[in-house]
Amino acid sequence: MTVTAVGRKITMTWGGATIGGVREKTLSLAGAPIDITDVADSGWQELITSDLSQLEVKLKISGVTKDNKLKADWFGGTYMRSIVLTFNDSSTLTFNGVLSSYEDGIPYKDAVTFTAEFMSTGTPVYTGS
Repeated sequence: MTVTAVGRKITMTWGGATIGGVREKTLSLAGAPIDITDVADSGWQELITSDLSQLEVKLKISGVTKDNKLKADWFGGTYMRSIVLTFNDSSTLTFNGVLSSYEDGIPYKDAVTFTAEFMSTGTPVYTGS
């Protein structure tokens, strides 16, 4: 089975609203194994891999500024909202996301661009199709 994903068809909402101008999305899923190394291991690292100590979802987006929703939320102190990613196959990833950074690219003659990063808090829910 081959999975083909077209990036523009993967949608993202922030607090139920679509952020205008998003071009790129980067989803990172990470977990840290538990280090149980001791002196008996002769210097070789030993990890518990059946259970990870901390799991996280990170989402980075970038695009051309078409609205100021994220910037307004940042300055308004609204750093956390529900994020829903809907993939090509209609599966979804839903999590509470913290807007951890926002950046404007302000060129002289071109369109203003933005980048933003979100970190998960709590347990995400993946609904596969």
